Amino acid sequence: MKHHTSKLWLRQEAEKYIIKDFQGRRKELEKYRKPS
Repeated sequence: MKHHTSKLWLRQEAEKYIIKDFQGRRKELEKYRKPS
């Protein structure tokens, strides 16, 4: 049981980092697409 919950937690943490990274990359793309 404990192992299962920790696995789930790890997945949630990974998803958080992936989303953060994705948003960061999108901002970079926006910067390159339309120069201010």
